[in-house]
Amino acid sequence: MRAYLDTSAFVKRYMGERDSDRIDELFESALKEELTIVISYWNVAEAAVVFDKFGRRVGNRKEALSLTTKMLNEMDLLNRSQSIVVEEVSQSALKDSITLVLKHRIYVADALQIATAKISSAEVFFTADRQLGAIAEKEGLKTVILG
Repeated sequence: MRAYLDTSAFVKRYMGERDSDRIDELFESALKEELTIVISYWNVAEAAVVFDKFGRRVGNRKEALSLTTKMLNEMDLLNRSQSIVVEEVSQSALKDSITLVLKHRIYVADALQIATAKISSAEVFFTADRQLGAIAEKEGLKTVILG
């Protein structure tokens, strides 16, 4: 199975939020090579921004750097086992995103995640954004909406 994690789902692995345990289970399955996690470089960049904002909010820059380092190290481990696919932000995904932005009146970042999930042949789309999840479903993606 190929499971696409949008940024809101992906950061749950590192931030200890509601439903983080469900994302942890996905990562454990990926480490056992039972499924493939799919993200894009866009998710990685957005996650780093989330960690930085968190660090500034709590006044702990070291924590932000620690979260980013943990994420990158785990991605490297999963990449070596071929249990993670990090998609490029492709011209095709950007073109598809424009259509999605105009069709659903959503942010290009959200549209890019849906487009990338579809292009990567993800079988399920994980998100903590209810609106994005509803749009992903309209676009034919089986969707899991996290809390």
